[in-house]
Amino acid sequence: MHSNRYTLIFVFIVTVVLGTILSFTKENLRESQENNLKADVNKTILRSLGFSEEKGISWSNEDVEKIFTSNVVGLCVDPQGNIIDNIVLEEIDIEKNIEQLPVYLRVVDGEFQGIALPIAGKGLWSTVFGYIALEPDLNTVLGIQFYKLAVLMPIVASMGGNAGMQTLAVTIRLDQAIIMTFAVIFVLCSSNVVISLLREYIPARVRIVIMLSVIASLVSFVDEVLQAYMYNMSKQLSVFVGLIVTNCIIMGRAEAFAIKHGPSKAFLDGLGNGLGYGMIIIIVSFFRELFGSGTLTLPDGGAGYVLFQMPDWLYAAGYENIGLLVLSPGAFFILGFVIWMQREMVGLEEEE
Repeated sequence: MHSNRYTLIFVFIVTVVLGTILSFTKENLRESQENNLKADVNKTILRSLGFSEEKGISWSNEDVEKIFTSNVVGLCVDPQGNIIDNIVLEEIDIEKNIEQLPVYLRVVDGEFQGIALPIAGKGLWSTVFGYIALEPDLNTVLGIQFYKLAVLMPIVASMGGNAGMQTLAVTIRLDQAIIMTFAVIFVLCSSNVVISLLREYIPARVRIVIMLSVIASLVSFVDEVLQAYMYNMSKQLSVFVGLIVTNCIIMGRAEAFAIKHGPSKAFLDGLGNGLGYGMIIIIVSFFRELFGSGTLTLPDGGAGYVLFQMPDWLYAAGYENIGLLVLSPGAFFILGFVIWMQREMVGLEEEE
């Protein structure tokens, strides 16, 4: 039984170490994250002004910068339309400061072709940001795009630790399921190894707190890396990356196995459980995307690489995508089918 003093010192050391690692990670990835956010906002402005990517090809940050600087002129104006000089447009917070508004003009070969105006408003849970573009007559809407949507965090939180909800939410596309699989495997293996290494030193009465702190720190690390190197995927996965913390597998394996065994066995346990988790969500996402959207998409750091697409002749012959599969109930239908197949293969029967 560890003393109160030992427990406090141990918790303090763990907190400092985890906090230092996360701060170091955040600081080193800050520039990449800020560049991604700037490119995302500029991409939103370009799309609202009528620019669009070729089918199946997503803009890189460099592409966005080149198109934006060549065709868009940014100005800062007050509510009366007067131009304000010496203002950095990226630093304007349109939610808090309505006296300074960034507007963007589409100018191609010296010809004015549209204007993009910022919009922001309270959604159901938080603020929605975007741009609405008008044609030169200022009466016709050219386009509207959003780059920061309200997150239904209270709804997600109300589902609590229901890892099933969090898991099935990312199975609408194959690339999302693949990235989530790698994220869960990394967190599961890493947390198991860390907990195993510390198992002789963790005070029993705070073990759950220590496990949760380690897991949450690893999840935060994954989220920061995704924001820096796979920004589009980070946006698609949204809060579901953070909700890896609520996945019962991770805490369950730390408590049931990692804290009782050595690092090598703990790592293999995490790898096996992570692969099993990944296999299920990849199977579900494969069928949901294939028959629900008619495509199969692999991660490529952008909007996704389309590996397969239903041929046009099939649609011409009368085939239609199953819209139900891209809705929430579709995940449960596919999961139920997978469970039925597994039970049939192993010959499992319920006892009466």
